Amino acid sequence: MDTFLDQRFTPVSSIWAIDADEGTLLGKVPRSAVVHNPSATNPVPIGLLPAQDEYEARTLDDDNYQLERIEADWPLLTKWLRQSSVRTRLPVSST
Repeated sequence: MDTFLDQRFTPVSSIWAIDADEGTLLGKVPRSAVVHNPSATNPVPIGLLPAQDEYEARTLDDDNYQLERIEADWPLLTKWLRQSSVRTRLPVSST
């Protein structure tokens, strides 16, 4: 995919993906990833969006880029997950 090499996508700072499913409603933390656009007009700072996996696309030449994994800031991620975790309780019928 060459989206980050296409100048029409410079307004896209990064892609933030979350793999949420029914377990998320029960408090399970969903997997998440961020990929930063090297050509972004307004780049998102690394570590700003909470994610288990974070990548930076590095431009190699006019036709190619490479994704490089960035080590996650686990203390920041853990704090965010504790504060924003969904804690839904399903109603239990007494009958």
